[in-house]
Amino acid sequence: MKSFVPRYISINDNCKIYRRSLADEFFVNNSILKNLISGLLTSYVFGSKVLKLSPVLLFGALAGALTSGAALSIVTREAKSSAPALGYTGTYAFANIILSMAGTLMVLL
Repeated sequence: MKSFVPRYISINDNCKIYRRSLADEFFVNNSILKNLISGLLTSYVFGSKVLKLSPVLLFGALAGALTSGAALSIVTREAKSSAPALGYTGTYAFANIILSMAGTLMVLL
């Protein structure tokens, strides 16, 4: 006989703790990874083939789009130049504006 397993565990009427299965965790983590890799790959192909950007500027721009200062320092160190910072600055400013607008939109919804 199968037992009924609720989607949440109720401590009392006011507090419910939602339970996630291992499959749910894998799906969430896997989909985040897929979206991140496909977005970066698409951006790299678009930047290198369509916009004809040099890889140094392109990787700086990708780091700026992700608003990641740590990624910029790695790209700068590997390039042995400060040229990636040129691609970083514009996309970083644009990404922060988009993030602020998206956060406000999510709160309003």
